[in-house]
Amino acid sequence: MRRSRLESLLHDYVNGDLGDTERREVEQRIETDPKARALHAEVKAAQGALRLLRERPEPPVAARD
Repeated sequence: MRRSRLESLLHDYVNGDLGDTERREVEQRIETDPKARALHAEVKAAQGALRLLRERPEPPVAARD
């Protein structure tokens, strides 16, 4: 599996958007490939950070100026 495909699948995996077959494929790769495991951790951390930013309330207009 190419890295670009793995990255794409990992994003979908972290979001819970994969079907059973692809999910198992990704899980097997994470278990057996240290680089895939590291990439999975990076994707998870990045998506977690983005989620926190999306959930953060916008500052009042006066505070932005």
